[in-house]
Amino acid sequence: MRLIHLFGAALALCLIAPAPTLAESPETVIAALRNQNNAAIAAHDLDQIGAIYSDDAAFVWSDGSYSIGKSGVRGIFAKHFADPAWTSVVFVRTPDRILLNATADRAYESGTWTGTKQGPAGTLHYGGSYAAHWRKEPSGWQARGELYVKLHCEGRACTP
Repeated sequence: MRLIHLFGAALALCLIAPAPTLAESPETVIAALRNQNNAAIAAHDLDQIGAIYSDDAAFVWSDGSYSIGKSGVRGIFAKHFADPAWTSVVFVRTPDRILLNATADRAYESGTWTGTKQGPAGTLHYGGSYAAHWRKEPSGWQARGELYVKLHCEGRACTP
């Protein structure tokens, strides 16, 4: 009878103790932050676009230009959103790999990106590959840098 009580107590603890979740893995957290950033871009929310980046993050854009920091990334997107030639501007990054270092405080993300701009002159669709450097800070994961390489472009406004 005592064994049954011990078994019952153990079962009760298993049922009420929180189970570990996948949401706690760094890879899942980084992927979720990327999805939030994609949503901020789609909503043209400049404050939320900058939220995942460190203050000194470095960016190399697909046209070879670069910018530094949250203000730099906001400025690039503000320029895209304000361009009167385009009534719709959406960029999406889709990670296909997130790798961690041995101490799980740095990560490498790579994947594909697409950009779609629509306006009176037609549609521009372009994209390619990207890489991102992440660092775990006391406030959480922050992107420290991103590199974008344009590999394809369709539409009249394509540039090298």
